[in-house]
Amino acid sequence: MKTRRGLLQVMVLGAIGASSAFLIPRISKAGEELTIRRPPGVTVSDLAGSWAISLGGNTGCGLSTLYATVDLDATGKGMAQVRGSSTGCPPNLDPAEPFQILSLNPDGSGTAGLACGANCGWTFTIQVPQGATNLFTLVDVAPENPNNVLVGTAARKWPVVKHN
Repeated sequence: MKTRRGLLQVMVLGAIGASSAFLIPRISKAGEELTIRRPPGVTVSDLAGSWAISLGGNTGCGLSTLYATVDLDATGKGMAQVRGSSTGCPPNLDPAEPFQILSLNPDGSGTAGLACGANCGWTFTIQVPQGATNLFTLVDVAPENPNNVLVGTAARKWPVVKHN
């Protein structure tokens, strides 16, 4: 029994030692340049597709929650269906409000806009996480619109699978 346990311990330690050779970073020799691999930056076209956006905060209607769905094209534009509820206005459903990615930097930071009717809308600061284009965060911190403080998340909708 002790022999088997000892053999197992030696095998586990050997496997750990062998795998560590792959995990140790390569040490450069004098004058040798190391190449650093960076993930490619995110682009607006990477965000094309169907999205579900959940928002909450304070708007001109008081405390509000909003749920929007939008299909973004490769230029970051789409028409959102916005459903909302608030403490100061009746529940609403806006079937077609413009949503647009206004800017997107390679590091995933940027801005987006969502309309909510005539003379109504929000400008969001957005962030797409590194290495993922299936979600981004939104927050309205525009100083020109101080009483609108919304925060939320946009998640890519899963494709519909049709069963025959």
